[in-house]
Amino acid sequence: MAKNAYRTHTGHTVQDLNQAFLTKDLPKVKSILNALLADLPHEVFEQQREGLYHGLIHLVFSYLGMFINSEVHSSQGRADAVVQTLTDVYIFEFKFNKTAQEAFDQIAKNNYASKFQTLGKNIISIGVNFNADKRMIDDWIDNA
Repeated sequence: MAKNAYRTHTGHTVQDLNQAFLTKDLPKVKSILNALLADLPHEVFEQQREGLYHGLIHLVFSYLGMFINSEVHSSQGRADAVVQTLTDVYIFEFKFNKTAQEAFDQIAKNNYASKFQTLGKNIISIGVNFNADKRMIDDWIDNA
């Protein structure tokens, strides 16, 4: 099958997203996720909540074959999502119509990383804000 057979009109494949994630090109990950969100019909966004975006992100990473857990509990609270690769742990906190800084600060305040310290992997915190009006990720902070 031709290389471009799986491309959507976003111009990216799941392989592009997978490669960007594995090489820690987080600006590209954000860009591809926004392109995927932009590809959805506006009716999908009628019941706007953080859970809609969270669920979509979970599905995307699951279909990439990534190890992802949602609502990861610890003694200090729960992280919205944790993605693990062979070398890294990515801790995601999502906000809806707030700021990525609030999400990022929550990861540190609740010490979500402590649960993963003994794995010997690089731990990357990612604060994400979904904007209801723009229907996309409008704010992203990470420590990569």
